[in-house]
Formats: sequence, C-alpha cells, structure tokens
Amino acid sequence: MSSNSRSSNSSSPDNGGAGRRIVEDGPEYRSIMMQPLAAPPMPRSFAPLPVKISKPNASSSKSTTSKTSISASPSQWKVDELAALPAGYLLERTNAYVDDASPQTVADRVCDCLRMLSIAADISPNASEDEDELQKNVLRAETQDCVKFAVRLLKDNGMVVVEVYQLQKNVLRAETQDCVKFAVRLLKDNGMVVVEVQRMAGCSFGFREASRAVLRSAKGMQPMAPKKRFTIPSALPQRSLEVRQTCVRDDFEIAYNMLKSDRSDSLVLALESLEQMTKPCACEAVDVAAKSVLSPDCLKQLVALLEIDGDDMESHWASSVRRKVLAVLANACAAVSSEDLADILSSGEHLTARSFLALLVTSLTDAAKRPHDAYHAVRCLQSLLICKEVETAILEMSLVDVIESAHDVGCSSHDALQQESHKLMAQLQKL
Repeated sequence: MSSNSRSSNSSSPDNGGAGRRIVEDGPEYRSIMMQPLAAPPMPRSFAPLPVKISKPNASSSKSTTSKTSISASPSQWKVDELAALPAGYLLERTNAYVDDASPQTVADRVCDCLRMLSIAADISPNASEDEDELQKNVLRAETQDCVKFAVRLLKDNGMVVVEVYQLQKNVLRAETQDCVKFAVRLLKDNGMVVVEVQRMAGCSFGFREASRAVLRSAKGMQPMAPKKRFTIPSALPQRSLEVRQTCVRDDFEIAYNMLKSDRSDSLVLALESLEQMTKPCACEAVDVAAKSVLSPDCLKQLVALLEIDGDDMESHWASSVRRKVLAVLANACAAVSSEDLADILSSGEHLTARSFLALLVTSLTDAAKRPHDAYHAVRCLQSLLICKEVETAILEMSLVDVIESAHDVGCSSHDALQQESHKLMAQLQKL
C-alpha cells in the first residue's frame, strides 16, 4: 500500500508531481546465496548438548546412580573398527552420540538392553566372510568401487525371491515380539560413537518405544520405566459385566469371520484382535474371549495355520502369522481356569494331538533362530501339562535337553524365554 501511495502522490498534479519521476510498482530484488546441497543440521542435533547441572537431592540420587552401564556378554556382538561418518550421510532421527564409552562397551549395552526387553537380535550381518560362504544360495560380489554386496535366493509361494543386500560391518538386526524389525548401526564421528537405529518393518509406534530404550541403554542409562495407564474416570457410567461379555462375543465373531478369510491382511488383523482380547488383564471378560478362542472351530483354524509348509515360512508374513497364532493360544490357555482348560482338553484333540505337540517342540528346537516362537511355545506347554495325555507325551519325547537349550538361549538373548523355560523345567521336575 505504501508503494501505491508513493506512485499516486508523485503523479498527482495537486502535489506538484509533474516534475517528479514516477516510481513504478514492481518486485523487490533481493540477493540470495547459492551453495552446494549439504546435510541438514537436524541429524546432528542429537549430538551431546550442554546440560544444566543441578545439585541432586536425596530423592534423585538413586536415579543418577542407575546410569552406570550394564555389563553384557561380550560374545553377543563383536565390534570391528568403526567406519567414519561420511560427510553427506543423513542420519536417522533416532540416533545418539556416546563419548564416555568404547564401541564394544556400547555394543554390550545395546545387547543387554535387547535381552532385558526380550527383543530378538541377529548378528549374522556381522559375520565374517568364511561364515557367509557357509550359507546356501548366497553369492558375494564386489564392484570396482569397492562396494561389497550379497545376492541371496529364497523361495516363497512357488516363486524365486532374489534378495540383494549390502554387506556392512557393525550392524545388528533386531525384531520385537510385535514383528517390528530394526537395525542398530555403529559409526564414529569426532572421537565419539554414533548409534543409529533404523526401522526396517513393522509398527512405527512400536519402533519408537524400542529405539528410545536402545538409545538410552547405549548412553549407559536404564530403559525408560513403563508409562502410567490411565483409568476410566469414576464419573463416567460403568458398563455391567453382561454388557462387556456381550461386546467381547461380538468382537470375537468379527475376528473369527476375518480369520476364515483368504486375504492375508484380514488374517493378520484377526490374529491381532484375538491376541489383544486374550491378553492378561485386557478386560474383566477375558475368560469369555479365551473360551471362544479355545472352541473346536476356532482351534481348527488356528492349528491349521501352524501346519504351513516349512518352505513358506521364509516370508515375513508367514513367520509373523505363526508367532501370532502361538501367542493367541498361549494367552487363551493362561486366561481360563485350570478346571475349564482341563474340560476343554478332554473334550477336544487339537491341543493334545502329537502333531501339535511336535510343532511346539520344533519351536523350542529353533529357539536360537526364533526365540519369540519358543517363548510362546513354552507358555503353551506350561498350560497343557495339566492334561495327563500331554504329560505322558512330553515325558516320552524327552524334552529336558531341548528345554535346557532354550533356557540357555534365553539367558543370553531373551529374558522372557529364560523365565518361562525356568518355570517349565520346575514343572517337569515335579512330575
């Protein structure tokens, strides 16, 4: 408006603008600086920043002492010489700079955190060249620019899957019980250890919680305490037990209809719904959902999913389905009373069949590869021991060595598997 007023005043005869120069309206030129594209400063914002130090009081003395690093098994993750952080490398937002520990100490902290959180860790990407050559159907290659990569051939649904991945050092892959996959990478920058956590697959919210715990442990801090759960305000009207049970039955019918679908996404959603409904303390009507899951029709559908051909288990979808089925069965068996479970086992043969027990034993045998499956299989066996037929079958299979092997895997990498396998061994000793 100011420019318009200046131009109008200069051209107005009343103001004597005949002898003045008319200023035309137009864009205002400003100088800008051109420079090559560089990494934004945002990733470096996670570098150590100055912290205001306040005098700790008596109540916070315990929390400050908990920042000491936790010693982990050094054989979990052997760290080689760290590669320098490239100048143009964009770090993930989930990263941390550690300046008070060696790279091996940081790796030990991360491994111990994953063990306490029962997150399966896979250190195969860090294997040496001799160990990689032992893998089947794997071809190693290198370009003229010293870029090393590997080509792996797999099979899925009758098709050949070609996987090309870069061979990297100091990388650890992990997977939570909710099928959230991520990678932990160690680099160095300015004399500090850079810890980067990158999501590979799964829920972003679950990755957020896991990455926070990993980064805190890398700095020598304890994982964050569980958040408080908000209860329903007492002022709101409460539903009666009958109404809640009716809602649970309706939800189960929806999930069961989705379970019979041929679509893979519907199947996964159905299993996730059943897993949530049968979780301990999910609701007061959890026993209703558990009894519905343990009905003959539903059990037939769930057990059929476990009997998928082993060649199809290479895919991420099939392995997640297998894990969710075992979780649903373990939750349902633990949610009902011993008397009700004994009646269900005596009236049906799906959970007491030798084929089903053999699947559970296979999961225990493969505890090193699939610790989450072994964890849920141990929970199932704990509940099924109330049946004499299952007890006899387990004694005939001589599962003591298998359970002890699964317990050793839990001691090194999976805390929940360690605890549950210890309980199962205690039960077998009482037989």
